[in-house]
Amino acid sequence: MKLPIIISEHGDVSIFNTIEAAEQYLEAIDVKNNEYIAYDANGKLLNLKIVLKGKQQVEHVQVCENNNDMEEPETLRSTLLNLLLQFGVSVPEESSLESIIQITIDRIGYTP
Repeated sequence: MKLPIIISEHGDVSIFNTIEAAEQYLEAIDVKNNEYIAYDANGKLLNLKIVLKGKQQVEHVQVCENNNDMEEPETLRSTLLNLLLQFGVSVPEESSLESIIQITIDRIGYTP
């Protein structure tokens, strides 16, 4: 799994520089309702699982590698380009996914 972790929620994008930051930010109810699509920096689809932690068995989100190695770099690319267009940022067609991710981070920053 290559960082950063990128989460799309109906076109809204959150970018996390650690797995732990993504896990702390994401809500279990939204994972249950399939609100998120999770990618690594290569466009590989990630699994979001609900795990129970502690004596109280509180639900937490866990970001995991996808066993089937599904990659959707073009879908991630399109999502990020659409977001950047909303901010009035145009990106050359030949830009790599890595550079589009960096431009997006420069524009919106990492999600705390």
